[in-house]
Amino acid sequence: MIPISDLMQVNHPGYRAFCIGGDMDEVYHPVFFDYCLNVCDTFSKYAHQHYNKTLITENSLMGIVHALKALEQTDEPEEVFPLREGIRGSCYQFLVHCEDMAAKFKQPSTIKEFYENLGKLVLTVACEYAGVEH
Repeated sequence: MIPISDLMQVNHPGYRAFCIGGDMDEVYHPVFFDYCLNVCDTFSKYAHQHYNKTLITENSLMGIVHALKALEQTDEPEEVFPLREGIRGSCYQFLVHCEDMAAKFKQPSTIKEFYENLGKLVLTVACEYAGVEH
């Protein structure tokens, strides 16, 4: 049996940011994205342990994190616009990844909703920070 609290990483400090949702302050962004990485790593760990499946590493979340950091370093339009589009694209890729993780669970419905909400929250937080429509 896989502990839901471990899948949801409730002991990680970023879980609080997840619970705050779209109203989280920017100060929570680093811990929130670290939390998201841990959630994905934990899912992969259990998939490998229980189903002997090695999942393809999902890189869209790292793409979001790197692009957000790069966006902090520049205000040059020729750099900002491609970064913003990259963030938007990576957010939608991550959303699909979260939907794939959610689809692996029939019960309890809370874990399925958790993964779906995680993807939506990453989309909201990253796009709002980057100043792009989603």
